[in-house]
Amino acid sequence: MADTLAAALPREMVRVASLIPFYRQVENGGLAAALMQASIDRAQEAIASGDAVAMLLAHADLQGYEL
Repeated sequence: MADTLAAALPREMVRVASLIPFYRQVENGGLAAALMQASIDRAQEAIASGDAVAMLLAHADLQGYEL
């Protein structure tokens, strides 16, 4: 079954949000945590606007974050 952007983007937002506390615990991790939150905020704005291209870019951006 194929995944849709409308389903995948919120899932990525939740995944990245779950990483933020780990980054806040490490020295100098605050910047990474702030960048992650900014990416989540942009994804939320893309969803709210209904802009499919912005949603696709936001999804790709969020996928770049790892522990």
